[in-house]
Amino acid sequence: MKYQIKKLLREGLLSEGIIEVPKESIDKAGVLFDIINRDFDGYVEKASKDVGDPNILFKNYFKLNDQKGNPLNISVGLYDDINDSGMGRMDTSKDVLLLNMAFLRYVDAKDFERLITHELVHAMDPLVRDIRMFGRYYRKKGADPLKDTNKFWTSQHEYSAELTPLVNRINKISHFDENKVKWIFWILNNVKFYDDSKDLYNDTVIHFGEGKPNGLFKTTDDYWNFVWYMFQVVKPWSTKEKVYKQFLKDLYKGITKQ
Repeated sequence: MKYQIKKLLREGLLSEGIIEVPKESIDKAGVLFDIINRDFDGYVEKASKDVGDPNILFKNYFKLNDQKGNPLNISVGLYDDINDSGMGRMDTSKDVLLLNMAFLRYVDAKDFERLITHELVHAMDPLVRDIRMFGRYYRKKGADPLKDTNKFWTSQHEYSAELTPLVNRINKISHFDENKVKWIFWILNNVKFYDDSKDLYNDTVIHFGEGKPNGLFKTTDDYWNFVWYMFQVVKPWSTKEKVYKQFLKDLYKGITKQ
């Protein structure tokens, strides 16, 4: 089984790059955000208290295919547990995307889209969909984000799930403009050399924000949010040279593909 896992990662996943979530599904994430926030407290009341038994209120909400081309009907279930480790989970055995209402109250549309995209990548990922193999793999390579952040983000399945929303966000900022892409890579390269997001922001904010010639960000607040996000995701990848090199290659493919 160890050989099978290594073979799968080597021949399939690591050469795969970005797992693209269909635009229709990302658009439906925005619709879902609006629906829930029109009556947020009402949905909190409907949510279960147990992640193992969520209240499925949006049956077969997302319709897409996995990486092998098999059709998926992903339902959305709600639960409410402040002691759980995050905002969302993907149950690939039942094809249910689980949303934790305890953490969603202060999430904006952009972060909600990132969350949904992340979980849908898990749903499409052949490693995660193979329940038996993923269980063995996770015991060796996986990690609780509250206990080992670095191991969590550099695991193959989390790398794949976070790369896609990152590419989508960068594409929205750059609009595939070559000069803007160069500035973004400049920011990403600097992430590697800073230990604190505030230091990177303070040292580079002069180049970004309202009225700056590169036109990447409308305000300095927008730039700060981007730097903070890069540190959450990219910083752990930058600590491992092999992962970081692979990330830059995958990112370049994703943001130059139109």
